Amino acid sequence: MNHIKEVILHVGLSKTGTSSIQSTLYNEGNNKLLLKEGILYPRCWEQSNHGNILLSPFSTNPETVGPNKFPKILSKEEIEEKDKLNLNKFETALSKCTANKLIISGEVISSISRENIGKLKKYLMDIGFNKVKFKIMIYTRNPVTWAVSTIQQQFKYGDQYDTVLKIRKNRDLPTLFQDKIGKFIDIFGKDSVYVYPFEEARTHEMGMVGHLLEELNIDKKVINNIKQIRTNESMSMFTGEFLTYINYRIPLIIDGKQNGNRHISDHQPLLKIGGNKFDISLEEKKKIAKVTQHDIGWLKESYGIDYTYENLKETKIYENIDTSFKDIEKIYPNLTKTIRDSLVEFMENKLISEIPFPLKDHCFELIMQFKEQEQDLIRIDHVEDRFQSKLNTKGVNKGVIYRELALLMEGYDQIKIAKLFMGKAGLYLPNGPFIKKKHEEYKQKLLQQQTINESIKTRNEIAAAGKKKSIWKRIFKKES
Repeated sequence: MNHIKEVILHVGLSKTGTSSIQSTLYNEGNNKLLLKEGILYPRCWEQSNHGNILLSPFSTNPETVGPNKFPKILSKEEIEEKDKLNLNKFETALSKCTANKLIISGEVISSISRENIGKLKKYLMDIGFNKVKFKIMIYTRNPVTWAVSTIQQQFKYGDQYDTVLKIRKNRDLPTLFQDKIGKFIDIFGKDSVYVYPFEEARTHEMGMVGHLLEELNIDKKVINNIKQIRTNESMSMFTGEFLTYINYRIPLIIDGKQNGNRHISDHQPLLKIGGNKFDISLEEKKKIAKVTQHDIGWLKESYGIDYTYENLKETKIYENIDTSFKDIEKIYPNLTKTIRDSLVEFMENKLISEIPFPLKDHCFELIMQFKEQEQDLIRIDHVEDRFQSKLNTKGVNKGVIYRELALLMEGYDQIKIAKLFMGKAGLYLPNGPFIKKKHEEYKQKLLQQQTINESIKTRNEIAAAGKKKSIWKRIFKKES
């Protein structure tokens, strides 16, 4: 028996602040605060994005769903067992809760078919929500900037630029709004579907989370006490260009299986590379604007959101590459062997010929530096591989191994090495809050130690200068 009177389905669109909303509502402290206000954001699963969990049980072909293919291909029986367990967890959480509002958030829900959205609604009604009010919340985004943002997102999954761009222009963009909004209107009725422009919602004083909670009539005092978890998943032009290069040369997926030379999270350190943001050409932007004209007209007529006028600009590819160079140097030791080799190859064969002439020398120096580092890094890789094989850690997530090695090094006060291992742990467990926290902790300790060392050095230099001055004074006095 649950007490839910209203079910809120936040279904995207993707790249409209969904990750920040989900991470903020999933946060333990925020979650407890919302429960006091009668709002349940389920934490019964080990991830903040509910869509990744709910997609499989209501999919026509669950074997094609990402979590059922990677990192391991699950059998039909394994999928059914996993889905049943996840739904049982959900129903148990509902039975133990006194909240009157339920928020489910998952942008992938907007991508499933009308039929499967109908299955989801039927399931919710069957477990006791047959008399509740449904509120579907959808944030839209200008099709051009949405396309740019989703293209770079697909790079992280191993997709290639040309393939993704073609899919966006020919399949997704012509009916983006009509499809992703229209099917919820068909299943839940137009009065239950609320649509907001992302561009306006993000300007809320408390960001996207503040906008969403205010739309649910949450008191502003409560919203102000919510700890914002902001995620910025945009990537630099350098990272986008490099991922385009390596995804073509060494695909992440081959014949439906993960390439043994790549890892699903091996791109993570590359997201820390700064510089100008990833963008596509002005010519492609104009093509996108053209194919979305009819769909934009539908959105304006249906919800009064107008994306007719957009100032399209050309972006220089490597305008701030000097900033990127500094970050590449920092993250290089944390990269896998495959990524390191491909990065040097990319810089030698492509980048150095495309960047402004004054920066070519810097690029060449970095290439030489990385090649010199490689021997030491290979030795470290070899020691780590030997360590793991001797302990028979086959089947254990490498992120767990690196995390424990980092904590071991911390115990011996080897913070620099601990930071290196924890950084590697983040490659394989990119969403682990403990790993992120410890990595930042090590970073701060090293900065503090550096500050102390610089202070001691400065003090010693001042003392040495004073001593030298005193000697000269005595000599001068003696000669006088």
